[in-house]
Amino acid sequence: MDAKKFRVLPVEQRALVAMAVLLDGREAAVYLKNDAVNGAGLHRAALDLAGQPPDLRMPFVGTMLRMALQEMEQAADSVQDPVMRGRGEVESAG
Repeated sequence: MDAKKFRVLPVEQRALVAMAVLLDGREAAVYLKNDAVNGAGLHRAALDLAGQPPDLRMPFVGTMLRMALQEMEQAADSVQDPVMRGRGEVESAG
């Protein structure tokens, strides 16, 4: 399965394309193409994924969506940790 165009997208766009392909299959590329900024890349990635047979596409894209969501969650946790530690120090000093 050729997913190069999908894998090079930023994590948020990978999640978007995966969700769209899971929900709309081949039609996802048509909708994603209308994105004013990233439409061409999203369209190509969705076409590559949607072009696969459903019995291969569905589990693969589901796994790619889970991986993208986990990556986004880890990034959010790493950004929030220093902030939360800073709050605890301020509260204990007061």
